[in-house]
Amino acid sequence: MKKSHANFQVMKCGLFINKDHPFLHATPDFLTSCDCCGLGCGEVKCPFCIQDANFEGYIRLKNSCLVKTDGVFKLKREHNYYHQIQQQLVTLKERRHNDFVVYAVDHKGNAHLVMDRILPDEQHWTKVLPKLEAFWRICVLPEVLGRWYTRRCMVEVKGPSDDSICFCRSLRNEDTVACSNEECSYGRFHTSCLSLGDVSIPNKWYCPHCSRLQQFKRYSRKQSGVNIKAKAKASASTHPSLLHGTICICKVKATMSDKLVECHGPDCTNGNFFHLQCLGLKRMPTNHKTTWRCYICRTTRKANVPLPTTCSSSTSESSSSENDSDSIECVGTSQGYQNKTEALANLTNAHFDLIYSPNGWLDCDIIQQAHILLHNENPNIEGFQRPTPGPVRNFNIVSGEFVQILHTGNSHWVCVSSIGCLPGHIKLYDSLYDDAISQEI
Repeated sequence: MKKSHANFQVMKCGLFINKDHPFLHATPDFLTSCDCCGLGCGEVKCPFCIQDANFEGYIRLKNSCLVKTDGVFKLKREHNYYHQIQQQLVTLKERRHNDFVVYAVDHKGNAHLVMDRILPDEQHWTKVLPKLEAFWRICVLPEVLGRWYTRRCMVEVKGPSDDSICFCRSLRNEDTVACSNEECSYGRFHTSCLSLGDVSIPNKWYCPHCSRLQQFKRYSRKQSGVNIKAKAKASASTHPSLLHGTICICKVKATMSDKLVECHGPDCTNGNFFHLQCLGLKRMPTNHKTTWRCYICRTTRKANVPLPTTCSSSTSESSSSENDSDSIECVGTSQGYQNKTEALANLTNAHFDLIYSPNGWLDCDIIQQAHILLHNENPNIEGFQRPTPGPVRNFNIVSGEFVQILHTGNSHWVCVSSIGCLPGHIKLYDSLYDDAISQEI
């Protein structure tokens, strides 16, 4: 740059506040100046997915920020980095351009750079600014001033001393909507302040404050509880267990109030339904809707499973004895070893489509590849076993700190770890926490 620009200088910088919109800021990586181009700024990105400085391969990735146009690498105008750079140029109005730089290193340790000079885009900013202002006014500002989304609802709200209404405490010639709570401290609200311009308002409507009060929560729960009980009563009257003469090991007639678990064995001789109390269970098994079998069906199923073949040597005498009898004499057994930390399968394009898709469901092949990558980065951490063994007895016993991703059913994954825990304790990371999952682990 110093060779191609006169009096070129690079300076470090920090955070800059937008003077026209103080709720916006910019943090460029550096500032530049030269006699030929004037003042500018820059942003540097170092994507880890660029292997061996192969920018040609990088642009073919779905998450790539670059695109090749007329043989030149450029920043995608629809990428998030483009929004970031435009906000820097709007905040630093004296800066005429932004040098977007992508940095990569090849296998020899040599640095490779790709640079694209971005100019201010007024049309882009006029579309984005109203959205940022709305997010600041509706989401951020109420939380900063009064902890609107995290405060306790029993704190009293002081009403206005004049005739002003709404959260904005002002009188404007606009459409308003009234809160159904007669004791609401705000009374009426501007539909524009709540972004309700294109929304139909029900006859009984509560403002964002009153809808969180306990008395109105009890009202909604009571109404929903009645509907739930009515639906449960209707479904209980047609429950399949009522069609059997007797059920369970206690051999009694089923009633609508019984807590039953269904056996999915095709030849179950106990009416296919069992009382939880008779089985000594306090809750439903995790697989009660899919593959759960009673102990009688499990015992019968194991008895009908054919014996595995074994390597053995036979003689003419043993061959003749086989013709005389159906019994098989086992002359030797061997036990194999299964590496439970190896990959289940090589990932295909279909797997990568699932990963990139926001609606894709990850399968065991993808999770195990993630295990392998994590173990390569953390070789001293145990675990990372295949998520397919099933019951806990099928996993290898570990003695040190471990990390393991588990499948709980219904296409849901959780992570358990003993890192930083006391002996006998683990941490469960679950976005849909359920006590049943915790007890099972």
